[in-house]
Amino acid sequence: MRTTIAGGVMFLSGYVLADVATMTTDRVPEAIAAGESARDRDKLCFERVAVLRGEGGKVFLTGTIGTGYHVFVYTPFSTVAARAFDGKRKFEPLHPDSVALDKPEAQLVRVTIIPQGSGPIAGVDYIVQDVEAVVIRRGDEVVKPALSEPEEHAFANAYGGRQQIVKGGTFSFPLEVFDPEKGDLEIVIIPASSTATERWKVTMKAKDLERLR
Repeated sequence: MRTTIAGGVMFLSGYVLADVATMTTDRVPEAIAAGESARDRDKLCFERVAVLRGEGGKVFLTGTIGTGYHVFVYTPFSTVAARAFDGKRKFEPLHPDSVALDKPEAQLVRVTIIPQGSGPIAGVDYIVQDVEAVVIRRGDEVVKPALSEPEEHAFANAYGGRQQIVKGGTFSFPLEVFDPEKGDLEIVIIPASSTATERWKVTMKAKDLERLR
């Protein structure tokens, strides 16, 4: 198995990789318009609920909205669009001049993992755990994030209503990782579990990658 630690992002004006491109000042107004015209923030990105898979791809549990882990994938374009969506909702329109593109993280694909809580999944009581790590896996290649930003989420669990605090976060990867010409990939969530093989996964097909902007 080959492991790559993503880093050293290259910036080239007009550099396009399939349908995912670096964010430039020329594209910012388009992204803002897309965000301001959207009716649903989640439609601006790729989003799925993770499933618990074992070796060989066998599905043990499929998460639901409210239980397990919710995964959102934001490209540089959709990150700006999401900011514009939030700004319009709060009557704080996003101005193109306020979009900083000179920071490395502005040119990364952001994978946000939000723990959804503990509760029954397909008849099995599951206690959601902190997200310890996230990697991208494509065949034998495993790519670690260039940037990791942990974030705590608090909610009342399904067992007596006691508050539970669980760590999720945003894990950012270079654009080339999401090249559809390289084929399908898996987003692998590694929880802080006592079970060595527990892995929650989201599969992105090549057709999903082609739809990214």
